[in-house]
Amino acid sequence: SFQQIKGPLPPFISSMFPNLQRLILEGNEITGYLPPDIGNITTMKQLILSKNKFEGPIPSSIGQLHKLQE
Repeated sequence: SFQQIKGPLPPFISSMFPNLQRLILEGNEITGYLPPDIGNITTMKQLILSKNKFEGPIPSSIGQLHKLQE
């Protein structure tokens, strides 16, 4: 069976996954804010975070993810 991810994302996610290309965490129970550090993962091509429980604004660092595709 599928286990949902709960709790916040790590604040220094880019140092954990510096070459990440796809982050698909749709439909979990992720809480807290989206860490600004996520903008440092410049290899990111796909980012899907819908259907979670995030709070606060989307960090401006998301603009650094120039390789994101639709």
